[in-house]
Amino acid sequence: ATDVYYVDVGFAEPPLVPLPFTYHQEHVTPEGMRSKFSIDCKGNVILEWKVNNGLEWEPRLRWKIEDALSGKEGLSMTDMAPHLDVVAQEDSIFSKKLIVCLLSRDRKRTVAGSSYKITGAPRFGGPDTDSQEIPVDKRDCLDLAEIQKILLRDFSIPLEETSDLDLEKSNSKDAVDIWASQ
Repeated sequence: ATDVYYVDVGFAEPPLVPLPFTYHQEHVTPEGMRSKFSIDCKGNVILEWKVNNGLEWEPRLRWKIEDALSGKEGLSMTDMAPHLDVVAQEDSIFSKKLIVCLLSRDRKRTVAGSSYKITGAPRFGGPDTDSQEIPVDKRDCLDLAEIQKILLRDFSIPLEETSDLDLEKSNSKDAVDIWASQ
């Protein structure tokens, strides 16, 4: 057993539990996400997950091996500061598109610009249901009032917090398609 774990607090499709940081060993989370760590030919750590109804491994994340572990304690918040700065840069997708995500074992709810997407239930087929289709409900081109209602109802973001929300930047043709990588 390992005493080093990977905790993904990212924006996309993170596992809801820490993953043991061991290479080439499949880990299945309670919600059914199947993941494993490997190392590529350049020495980078690759986090892969099972896709296409559990038939194929696909890379999800990649980082330098020296960034993976900073002693047994892992990375500190000070170590993470440069990575957080990248997210805030003008050319980052996070400065170009409204992205709000709420994740549970059963569902993933995402507002991206003027689109609302619910993935699940279940989010994953689970270890015994590789061939199960994952339901997706996606609504596009919602107006500001509809997005504000969703942000209040599903994310508990008060209307006063979204009073000056402008979806024009999120909906511009230059904004990156958030669904393209999911």
